[in-house]
Amino acid sequence: MCRKTLVGLTTVITLFSLAGGAQQNAGLSLKPSAPTPALLPWAPQSDERWEPIETFKGEAPPLAAKFEKAIHTNHLGETMPYRLYRPKLEPGKKYPLVLFLHGSSGSGADNESQLLRANMFGSLVWALPKNQERHPCFILAPQSQVNWPPVKLVPDKLPEILPGIGAGCRQAVEIVEELLAKEPIDSARIYVTGHSMGGAGTWTLVSLRPDLFAAGVPVAGRANLSEVGRAAEVPIWDFHGLKDDVEPVLTSRAILATLQAAGGKPLYTEYEDVEHNSFMWAYTEPALVDWLFSQKKSSQAPGPATKAAPPPADDRAALEAAVRDYIDGWYEGDAARMARALHPDLAKRRVVTLPDGSMILDDATADAMVAFTKAGFGKKQVQAAQKNEVVILDISEGIATAKSVTPDFIDYIHLAKFGTQWKIVNVLWRPAGTPPVK
Repeated sequence: MCRKTLVGLTTVITLFSLAGGAQQNAGLSLKPSAPTPALLPWAPQSDERWEPIETFKGEAPPLAAKFEKAIHTNHLGETMPYRLYRPKLEPGKKYPLVLFLHGSSGSGADNESQLLRANMFGSLVWALPKNQERHPCFILAPQSQVNWPPVKLVPDKLPEILPGIGAGCRQAVEIVEELLAKEPIDSARIYVTGHSMGGAGTWTLVSLRPDLFAAGVPVAGRANLSEVGRAAEVPIWDFHGLKDDVEPVLTSRAILATLQAAGGKPLYTEYEDVEHNSFMWAYTEPALVDWLFSQKKSSQAPGPATKAAPPPADDRAALEAAVRDYIDGWYEGDAARMARALHPDLAKRRVVTLPDGSMILDDATADAMVAFTKAGFGKKQVQAAQKNEVVILDISEGIATAKSVTPDFIDYIHLAKFGTQWKIVNVLWRPAGTPPVK
C-alpha cells in the first residue's frame, strides 16, 4: 500500500526515545489508530494525488492579502507579530478559531513569512472559499523569532524539546486569549495546528493547555514525552511522511505510543514515499477540514441539585503548567514564565529563625520574584540531574493547593483561577534539606 494509516496493523512497532524525552517511552508499542475519516484514494506520488496539491498552490497565495496585520505587546513589553483572518460575521453568532504555528521558514518579524512558501498550506487552507462557505472561522497566524516550545540546542541534531510552554507558545496563547475577549470566537471550538517546528508547538499546546484547545493537528513535529500524556482527552490527528529524513517517522510513533499509554485515542496517518513535506498532503485532505470543525469541547455545569463532578483533568494540567512555569522559569532565568505563573499581588513567605531565637516571616512580592529570575538567581543554583516534582493536592471551585519539591527548596502553593487562567497567589516555602519549622 502507498498510504499507510495505522489501522488494524498486525505488526506492533517497538519504539525508542526519539521525541525529546529520553528513555521515557522505552518498551512502549504503538497500537493501531482508530479509523480515520476517508482520505483521498490515490498513492501519494501519483499524478492524481499531486493534482489537488498543485491546485492549492495556485489558489492559496492571493488569500494571504485577506489576513490583517497586527502586533501583540504583553505586560512585559514582549512583542509578537500576527496575521488574522476574519470570516464574514453575522450578528449574535460565534465562530471557531484556528491557530496556525509556522515551521522554521516562517520565523522572523516581517509578519509575512508565516503565510508564505511551506507555511501557506497550514495557514491558508482554512481560508479557501469552499472551506469558509462550509466552515467560516477566524484564522490566527502568529510569527515567532524563537522555537515555539522551549528547546535545548544540540550540535548537529534537532533541538531537544524541554518541559514547559516556551516563550513562543506562551505569547501565541496570549494572543488567542486577547482575541477571545474582544472577538465573537466560540471558546469551545479553538484548534491548533502546525508542521515541523509548528508541529512541536502544537504538541506543546495540546499537552499544556488542553483546557483551551478542542483539537490539534500536528504534522511532522516532536514533543516532550514527559508532558504529552496530558493531551489524552484532546482529539488529535497526527500526520507524518514515512521517508522523512529531517524528523524521523519514529518520532510520531513514539509520541503516539506515549499518548495511547495515557489513555489517548489519537488518529494517525503515515504517507509512504513522502519526506518532511508531508504538510502538502495533510492539509490538502478534504476530510481533515471536516474532521477538525466537527470537534467541540463540551461544558456541562452541574445544576443546583446535582453533585459537582470531580475537577477535570485539564484543570490539573493547567495547574501543573502554572507551577512548572514558576519552577522552571526560576531555573531557566525566564522572567516571562515566572510572570505568567504569578498573580501580581502574590506573597511568597518563609519562616526564618533569628540568632536570638525569635521567628519572623521573610517575604517576597511578585515583582521581586520576576526581578530575581531575570537577574539569574535561579540559574546560579546547582541543577545537576535535577528532578522537580509537582503534586496537585486539592482543587475546589476555582481554588487549588499544590506542592513542589526541587533539590533547592520545597514550596506549598495556593492558586486561584482567574477566568481561564490559574495564577499562584501565595507560597510558603523552606530550603530543601532543612527540617520543617516546629
